[in-house]
Amino acid sequence: MRAVLAFVFAFAIVKSLDAAFPFESDIEKIPKSDEVKKKIDTTLKTMPIFDFSELRRIAIDGMKKVSVKAGDEIIKQGDKGDFLYVIDSGTYDVIMNKEKLGDIAIRTYKNKGLFGELSLLSHEPRSATVKAKSAGVLYSLDKKIFQQIQHVIYHDWR
Repeated sequence: MRAVLAFVFAFAIVKSLDAAFPFESDIEKIPKSDEVKKKIDTTLKTMPIFDFSELRRIAIDGMKKVSVKAGDEIIKQGDKGDFLYVIDSGTYDVIMNKEKLGDIAIRTYKNKGLFGELSLLSHEPRSATVKAKSAGVLYSLDKKIFQQIQHVIYHDWR
């Protein structure tokens, strides 16, 4: 009897999650190794918007691999933000251009971290430029998926 009740309860939870995330079926699920999924999951946990593991899983499923070369400009200060990036490997400099001071390196990421989230959260242009110092691999989360997750958190769950 307990097994039947547990199954019914689990089935009800899965069905309620399907109803809570109707956009999930529209997201192309891009295969990743378990190691990559775990690294992205650990990184996304640093953002409060991804506190719920099911939302992290949906984001991870939709993230695309981006290979970069040394010198590549990933995001540019002043541009519209379309992606959040999670670092799998490589070294990246964050540079802000201040009118009177010129370019100022404000941070360096090495093999971990994320960037590009501020523009997606604030709907403001990019506040800094990020350049690859070395070859590396990033995983990008499209603004559309990010906004769908935001909508679930800020509208559907209130």
